[in-house]
Amino acid sequence: MILTTEQIEQLLHGNKAWQDWVEPIQKLLPQYGIDTADRIAMFFAQCGHESLNFKVLEEGAAKVFKPMIGSGFIVGVVGALQFEVLGSRIELEYGLPVRFEASQFTSARWVHGNKVAVDKLVQANKQHMAEDNDGDVVYLTRLQWDIDRIGRDYPDVTLSATKEMMV
Repeated sequence: MILTTEQIEQLLHGNKAWQDWVEPIQKLLPQYGIDTADRIAMFFAQCGHESLNFKVLEEGAAKVFKPMIGSGFIVGVVGALQFEVLGSRIELEYGLPVRFEASQFTSARWVHGNKVAVDKLVQANKQHMAEDNDGDVVYLTRLQWDIDRIGRDYPDVTLSATKEMMV
């Protein structure tokens, strides 16, 4: 069973780059024996869940954020189980004890826009602002309301749930 372009578009609903997946999916599913409706459904359910609908393409995509206020760091992961995986790996590979504490934030959004607009957002919202390990500005959120407010109050700034990576 080969998926059509239209079926892949429907399966990746909400993914702006769904077209980039058509050829690899059509090639790799049969190659790995994912060739029945049940196997395809299981593949998309599992991979879609682990990758935020094929948007995050790193295994155990943990990110470290340095808040602009305070001295600690925040580790962000996709799925709470990843904290256990990360902690276990650190303990096994480095012999260091690991303890994670809950943060008030539930998600992160990378900030894009011209320098003046981004600086205005940062200055007014320092309690929500952080930098990732590349020094890129990140808005830490608690609620969808926070994200909606930024869209309303800062029209020259965009927030993205994923970060463009240059390879």
